[in-house]
Amino acid sequence: MAQKLTVSYQDLYSEVSYFLGLTTRGTAPTGTDLTTCKDLVDRGLRNFLYPIDEMGKPHEWQFLKFPFVFNTSASNWKYALPIDFSDICGTLHYSQSDANPPLVKRSAEQILEYRAGNQTTGYPECYAITPTKYDIEIGTLYELWLYPEPDSAYTLRGFYRADPIQLSATTDLVVGGIRACEAIIESCLAVAEHQEDDTIGLHT
Repeated sequence: MAQKLTVSYQDLYSEVSYFLGLTTRGTAPTGTDLTTCKDLVDRGLRNFLYPIDEMGKPHEWQFLKFPFVFNTSASNWKYALPIDFSDICGTLHYSQSDANPPLVKRSAEQILEYRAGNQTTGYPECYAITPTKYDIEIGTLYELWLYPEPDSAYTLRGFYRADPIQLSATTDLVVGGIRACEAIIESCLAVAEHQEDDTIGLHT
C-alpha cells in the first residue's frame, strides 16, 4: 500500500537514537536506550505542539483546531466536552436558524454567581469552560457551562483546540501531516542534544 511522506513514532525515536550514536541509521533502539529515546521524542513533541514565538507569545497550530458542533437541551446547563479538549478557539456561535448573538466567555465562578442571583431560562448568552475531574488514564476532563439555562434545543458552533493523544504504537503517525514532519524531527533532536549532550546546539 502506498504511504504518505509522513513519519511514525518509530521513525522519530530511531532518528534520535542514531543522532545520539546508540544505533546505526534506520535501526530502532532497544532496552533502556528505547525508553530514553521515547522519552526524548515525547518531550520533543510537547515542545513542538506548544511553541513560543519570537515575541514570547504561544503559537497556535491550525491543525490542532477542530470543528465543534453540539445541541443544547432544555434545563441542562452543563455539557461534557471531548476527551481531547484543551480550549475554545475564538467564539461560540449559534446556527443561522437561531440568529442569536455569539456567546460571551465568562469564568465558571461568574456563571455560578449569575445562577445564584437569578436562575432564568432562555437562549444562553455566555459560557464558561471548567475542569470537572481528573482521570488517571485520560487526564483532566472539561465541561461547558451555559447561562441562562437553555429553555429549548439550540445548536452551537465553533472550534476547539485539541491535545493530541500520546503516540504509543511503532506505526502511529505524527500530528500535523507532512508539513509538520521536519519541524517535529528537529524539535526531538533539539531535546536530545540539550538533555543528553547538555548543549544548546544546531537543532535547538
